[in-house]
Amino acid sequence: MGPRGTGFLVALLVLGLCALAAGGKPAPCQCSRLSPDNRKNCGFPGITSSQCFDVGCCFDSTVPGVPWCFTPLPMQGSEQCVMEVKDRKNCGYPGISQEDCASRNCCFSDTIPEVPWCFFPLSVQAANQCAVPAKDRVDCGYPEVTPEQCNNRGCCFDSSIPEVPWCFKPLQETGVYMCK
Repeated sequence: MGPRGTGFLVALLVLGLCALAAGGKPAPCQCSRLSPDNRKNCGFPGITSSQCFDVGCCFDSTVPGVPWCFTPLPMQGSEQCVMEVKDRKNCGYPGISQEDCASRNCCFSDTIPEVPWCFFPLSVQAANQCAVPAKDRVDCGYPEVTPEQCNNRGCCFDSSIPEVPWCFKPLQETGVYMCK
């Protein structure tokens, strides 16, 4: 078995252990960091949240027109590395080893071809502070506010969910549960 096969087995073992430790439920950040546009259905019409969690999926019924029970982002060795593939910023070079990537304090995942395998971790504080569920967003902007204007106000900007505030107060000001 080659290095990629070994890495896959290690990742599979880690995912299995994480699922057992979490009782099959995904970690909050595996669900909250996934844009509603990218949800992949994991249930059936009328599925309850407990049925959804029982099969190891995420549940969020606050966004109409998208799957409410959906596949979580892959578990990583560190919560800082849980992100959508499109959010990965290259931290290495083609063919970089997991060890070389780790020496750069970056995340490594070689399970998806043609995307950066060695990538910068999220800023945990920034990511956690802006992981506000759509139903809990407190408006912090005004019509036509730009992401830069919103950030200059110390607020978070996310335009991926229609009909909710796109410029909103971070978690520290709303008191909503943060990702661990």
